[in-house]
Amino acid sequence: MTQKVIEAAGCRFTEHRGEGMPVRGNLFAKPGDIYFDVQERPYTVWVCQIDSGWNQWTSMAESSGCKHPEQDRILCPSVQRLAWVPISGYNGYLRQTNLRLGKRIDAADTHIKIILDQERGLKPVPQRILEPSPVRPPSSNSSVDDGEDDGEDEQLAQPEGMTSSAVEDVPTKPMAEIMAEIRADFEDRCRTMRNQNDDIQKALTTSSGTW
Repeated sequence: MTQKVIEAAGCRFTEHRGEGMPVRGNLFAKPGDIYFDVQERPYTVWVCQIDSGWNQWTSMAESSGCKHPEQDRILCPSVQRLAWVPISGYNGYLRQTNLRLGKRIDAADTHIKIILDQERGLKPVPQRILEPSPVRPPSSNSSVDDGEDDGEDEQLAQPEGMTSSAVEDVPTKPMAEIMAEIRADFEDRCRTMRNQNDDIQKALTTSSGTW
């Protein structure tokens, strides 16, 4: 059993950790204290109530269902801790949490694992995002009249089995190489036009000399 006093967002409370669900009155906890059950996954979070009972906190989205027993606050997770924040900022905190989680599930188990990994010095590997190709041919299936953009949706969507390494194997040309190819093609066209112009001038000179 471990205990840690936390003061965040103007609210002071104690974070308890143990193995197994909390039992009424056995932790000497105060209303608003929280408890992590880290015995086995899925991990769970509990909030101490005024009568020394415990209510379960399940996710950021459902925070309003497990409010602080004495203050108008809800629990908000971060990579370091759970903290009591004003309930008036619920929408903003939920949006930030979902952006940080990405495809991970907004659940107590997820948030506790992130906190524990952070304490152990473990950080998630960021996914590399492939830069878009500068030249994109139009889709033959796209329709301008109906306003749909199915071709683009199909290009952006990736199969569930595709990993970040598979995306990295897609070949791309640097912009400098593309510009060099365009410049070489332009110079070749100019050279052809000059040769054709010279042939025309010679033909005119020869034709005028015969009169």
